[in-house]
Amino acid sequence: MKIFVRDLKIDMLIGIYPQEHTTPQEVVANIEGIVDQPQNWQNDAMDDWVSYEEFVKTVRDIAGRGHISLLETFARKIAETLLMDQRLLEVTVRLEKTAAIPGAKSVGVEYRQGR
Repeated sequence: MKIFVRDLKIDMLIGIYPQEHTTPQEVVANIEGIVDQPQNWQNDAMDDWVSYEEFVKTVRDIAGRGHISLLETFARKIAETLLMDQRLLEVTVRLEKTAAIPGAKSVGVEYRQGR
């Protein structure tokens, strides 16, 4: 099964240029996770599943820790943190800066990591 969060907007300090160390930028995050279906899925209990709410908490937590130079680093930190949950088999993190390049809707990275 795949779970996901689409178009989560975060204002954060990210980038290599001096102004990017002091002026927050919008980053849009899309996260997908492949999960093994639990044996007791019929119980309809949240505790048996990976929560997309954890995806959101992880992204916001890492973004809130302070300046990050590269989207690539941010994506890897998100994936590695989420994969600490053994129920996740694979995570894809797509991050986009929406105002980095004039004339471009966005620029970004996509990072996939599995077990």
